[in-house]
Formats: sequence, C-alpha cells, structure tokens
Amino acid sequence: MRFKIETKKLLDGLNKVEKALSRKTLIPILTGIKFTLVDDGLYLVTSDGSNVSIKYYLDNNDGSIKVEEKGSIVIPKNIIDIIRKVEDKIVSIEVIDGVKVQVRTEKASFVLNGYEEKEYQDIDFSLNDDYLSIDTEKFKNIINAISFATSTSESHPILNGINFKIVGDIMELNATDSFRLARAKFNLKEDFDNKNIVIPTDNLNKFIKIIDTSKKEEMEIHFFSNKIIFKNDNLLFLTSLIDGNFPNTAKLFPSDNKFELNLDRSNLYNVIDRASILGADRDKNLIMISIKDEKMVVSSSSDGVGNASEEIPIDKKIKDEFKIGFISKTLLESLRNIPGDVVNIKFVASDKAITVTDKDNEEITHLLLPMRLY
Repeated sequence: MRFKIETKKLLDGLNKVEKALSRKTLIPILTGIKFTLVDDGLYLVTSDGSNVSIKYYLDNNDGSIKVEEKGSIVIPKNIIDIIRKVEDKIVSIEVIDGVKVQVRTEKASFVLNGYEEKEYQDIDFSLNDDYLSIDTEKFKNIINAISFATSTSESHPILNGINFKIVGDIMELNATDSFRLARAKFNLKEDFDNKNIVIPTDNLNKFIKIIDTSKKEEMEIHFFSNKIIFKNDNLLFLTSLIDGNFPNTAKLFPSDNKFELNLDRSNLYNVIDRASILGADRDKNLIMISIKDEKMVVSSSSDGVGNASEEIPIDKKIKDEFKIGFISKTLLESLRNIPGDVVNIKFVASDKAITVTDKDNEEITHLLLPMRLY
C-alpha cells in the first residue's frame, strides 16, 4: 500500500473513526485503525471489539488522494497524533517490510509497526432495507436535549441508554435516571414497523459529535436484531443495543396541572445558578422556589455560609403561595438542554414532578422530580 493524501482530509477522517478506539481493550490490534486503499478512495475502520465500530470513506472525487499501490493494513493509533502535528499539506504513507508503515512529509519520517489486515476482526457493516431517514440536525439536537437524563449508575444497565420507540408514524425517545425523565416525541414522514430498543447513550453521544450537519441532508437508521447502524454521508456508525425492558414511561407525565408559567430560559438559569453559589456542593445544593402573586422567589441557604434569594416577575397572579424544592443541578441541566428562549413549566403540587418544555415546541419535554420540603 502506497499513497499520498492531503493532511487535512486524512485528519478529518481519523478524527471521526477515533471515537471507536478503546483504551481498555486487551487486544492490541483494536487500538489501531484499519486502512484500506482502493482505486477511488480510502476506507478507515475502527472498533472497540463489541460495542462500537466506525467505518469512514474518504473519496477521491477532488483528487486529494494519489493512489500508487492499493492495499490494506492496520496502523497504530499513534498515526493520529502524527497527522495532527505535521505542518505539511501532503503526507505520504507506505507499507514497507511487510507490516511496517512509513509516514513521510517533506522533512520528517515516522515508522510504525502495523498489523496484517487479516488479523483484524471481521465487522459486518452491510446495510438493510429496514431503515428510516431523519433530518441529521434534528436528530443531533434531540440527543443533545435528552441524553443528560440518562443514568450513569451501573446498577441498572437498561437506564444507561436511550429508549427508541416507534409506533406507526410516531417516534418517541426517552432517557431517565429514575429522578428525571427527558422525552422527545415527533411525527415521522410515514408509518414504520413498530420498534422498541435501547441504545447506549455514550455511543449516541459519540455519534452526534462526528456527524456532518452542514450539508442539510438526512441520515439513515438501519435496524437489526442486535445492533443499529447509522449512516451519515460517508460515515457508518455501528452500535450494540442494551438488552432488557425499558421502563414504561407513558403514564408518568401528568395529564393536568395547577398552573403553568412561561419564563425566559436564560434568565431563570442564571438566577438558579446564582442561588446555588452558597452550597458546599453545588450538585447537591437545595433550591427553594416560592410562587405567589406576580413573582417567583428562588432562594437557598447553607449552614455556616449564609443565604440567598432573588425575585423573578411572572406573567400571572398566583393567589395561594406555592412552594417546591429541587436540587440545583436538576434544574440547571434541564434548562441548559431544553431548546428555545422561553420555557413553559407546569406545576401540579409541591411533591409532584414539574414538566419543562419549549413554549413554542413541545417535541422535547423534561419531567423533574422535586425534593421533599420539611
């Protein structure tokens, strides 16, 4: 294998496939990137062995790759740092002495010990007809808006993922850690076969970091019995699924409320953020919200430190005082991830969950459990 390629183009590909490289693997070859050079481009493949695999195709439509000798080899991940640090616009890569790989620029040369391509595990990236298309940017925004609610505890693995559910032409995604729930619910273009699967959130977050939304194109979600393959332009992203039954969240959202408020999202976030400053551990600091007449008061106190309170005017008059408490992190993460400039918050009772949505778009909803007030 011997070729020349624009450094920037190769680095773009390496940055995408790097997401599947694992530092924990006990199989040395899986710390490398599989290069396969063909007449019209270069394929890069990485895998952590069982959880995530990525395949990216660098096409040669722009003439940025000069193919001198086709071939395939697995190159150690060190090549990523090399390509990041070289300053030349073109790099040459050549297999020498069987499995040694030479990376050359005009003034520098690096030799890496590679692996034979046949030693690399066989990964099936074949696509099927059981897929749906969805706007790439919309999918990215949805995952960003709900993934924060996923559990990080290993005691309930099923909650480490996002539940994808399709019934007819409705798609619903849910993430929860048992204390909060984030849901996205929207219409598909047409009816689709019913689905109910759970995809690891870590994998989804890796995927949305490398997808290309600049072309305003749709991506594809291909469904299999034990995996999912996302296709975005020249990128194939294979992820495993989490076995088990995701909790039924349909009945958790309240059907009625005592009152609801529309509030400036940024202002509310900043007020809560300021109130949480006094806590020794801001992730566990209790925030009190009191609502009466035409104002909301956000307050907090900390033994030995002091207390804080700040008023926010509201758009309606509440006759009877309403109090509810939350861990500040719960509110801040919700407000940070909910889209829109104005949020709609529905209140039921001081011991019941609130719902938070964008005032103008209810596709994304957060359900947040309060803390008990003593």
